[in-house]
Amino acid sequence: MEKTIEQQILDLLIKQLQKKPEDVKPNLRIKEDLNADSLDVVEILMEIEDRYGVQVPDEVIMSIKTVKDLTDVVAKMAEK
Repeated sequence: MEKTIEQQILDLLIKQLQKKPEDVKPNLRIKEDLNADSLDVVEILMEIEDRYGVQVPDEVIMSIKTVKDLTDVVAKMAEK
């Protein structure tokens, strides 16, 4: 069974931020709650862009605060 985009993003965050699966929830803020630093964010975005063949505009990146924000943006861009 193929994983949903949401599950793929959660898996990516778990791996990149070295978190337990139960510690990564959609309502959590990526920087403040999951303690992602700027390098983590850049690496996550690069992986997403490579994996889904999308380019996330800077203004969209600035609007991403929570895990759900990120999954929503990727899902919307991947369906185009």
